[in-house]
Amino acid sequence: MDELKGALAGRLAPLGLLVFGGFRIEPGDQTSVPELAGAPALLIGNAGGRMWEVFAASNEFCDGEDDPMNRWTQRVMEEVVRECSADCQLLFPFGEVVWPFQRFALRAIGVQQSPLGLFIHPQYGLWFALRAAIVFQGEGPAVERAIQQVEEPIHPCLDCSEKPCLTHCPVSAFSGSGFAVGACRSYLDSIQSSQTDAGLPDRVNCMDKGCAARNACPVGRDWRYGEAQLQFHMQAFKG
Repeated sequence: MDELKGALAGRLAPLGLLVFGGFRIEPGDQTSVPELAGAPALLIGNAGGRMWEVFAASNEFCDGEDDPMNRWTQRVMEEVVRECSADCQLLFPFGEVVWPFQRFALRAIGVQQSPLGLFIHPQYGLWFALRAAIVFQGEGPAVERAIQQVEEPIHPCLDCSEKPCLTHCPVSAFSGSGFAVGACRSYLDSIQSSQTDAGLPDRVNCMDKGCAARNACPVGRDWRYGEAQLQFHMQAFKG
């Protein structure tokens, strides 16, 4: 398992993907697929902008069809496990079967939710995402070492007293009571309808620059997505 984990990491790196950690599928994760309960798995994702560079040059990004990032993720992950000759099954945070990737992240990394509702990583901050999980067949000491769970939750927000993420949204969409998605989307609509060649000097342009609240977080700023990547995700969120 350790050798396979290293081979996977080496194959994932040129794609801008990485192995976040190991965990086990639990019985309550997906009742429609009970045979996977107890199986060891590795959590795959990305951080920063390297994955975007590869994805933006792909056929999926350029073909104009729906869900380009999901289609790219599925294709490249299938190629990775095939090249590594892994006896495994791939799970994704999209598709007909909905898997609880947030639970997977808790077990594999120990990350917790930020005040924005997004998981925050102590190194990457809010600039990472979960893309797939590789579920393996077999047991043994090597497997057990690879999926060793984190001992303590990792939560940098506990040491952040100012919480700038909660004060930088132009419509105060984030609060202790949750996320006002309607207010956020209305603001994004107003930005797109009023944009001119001169830009928006008097308004926070979250569509072009990314979510102002997310940008305000001081953790992992070196891993912040570039503007093209931010615009892609903002457009996908807005729908």
